[in-house]
Amino acid sequence: MNGLILVGGQSTRMGEEKRLIEYNGVSQEHYLYHLLKINCESVFISCNAIQAQSIHFPKIIDESSQGPLSGIEAAFLLDATQPWLVVACDMPAITLNDIQFLIKNRNSKKVATAFINPTTLLPEPLFAIYEPSFKILLDEAQKKGVRSPMNILLNNDFEKIITQSNFLLNINTIAEKDNFIS
Repeated sequence: MNGLILVGGQSTRMGEEKRLIEYNGVSQEHYLYHLLKINCESVFISCNAIQAQSIHFPKIIDESSQGPLSGIEAAFLLDATQPWLVVACDMPAITLNDIQFLIKNRNSKKVATAFINPTTLLPEPLFAIYEPSFKILLDEAQKKGVRSPMNILLNNDFEKIITQSNFLLNINTIAEKDNFIS
């Protein structure tokens, strides 16, 4: 299994690169890389070309930078034979136990394994495992102009993991960051 950390966003609402924010004593990029490295054969940072200049981990440059789905597409272009454990850099509450729980509950016979967010009751596509069979769905979505990994999951059979925990929290604004830290 490969690991992918999505960092390619513009971070306009945050005002700084979310990948560089320190919640756990190191940057999110560094923190997540080391958590995934424990569980994945290879780990890559999905980033845009400008970010790539300052990233010192293995990286996949997302040339189109059209959101998280294009980062996932870039990963499958690199290796469509392995599953990808994907995590967004703006999820600071994720721990090693959460990653291992996701892996333990993986269903390789479905296109993906994802948690159901207890707040929204929707799948969390930015902390999920995407199987090689997901590549076909990516290709179909691209032809139809679909840019949302959540929409792809909602319209296909994926393994749903129910959780009551709040580790699926996305931090996208300064106020959310300040609230999380305090």
